[in-house]
Amino acid sequence: MHPADEAPTSPLAEAGTSQAVKAQLRLREMVLAGELPGGARIAELTLVEKLGVSRTPIRAALMRLEQEGLLHRLPGGG
Repeated sequence: MHPADEAPTSPLAEAGTSQAVKAQLRLREMVLAGELPGGARIAELTLVEKLGVSRTPIRAALMRLEQEGLLHRLPGGG
């Protein structure tokens, strides 16, 4: 594939992805360092304030960490 054949990526889409990656990396560090204790509920709004990113990247990061097995979704949300 040639660069001309690739679809252009919008700066907005790139910014959203980088914020999700930033959140994912920081949350992984927090889990592994014990800053987020095992079994504790994680409040999205607390993470928004702590990490300085919006809820959408936080949600994406939480889903990725759940897929990696670092987090578990609780019944009824959380």
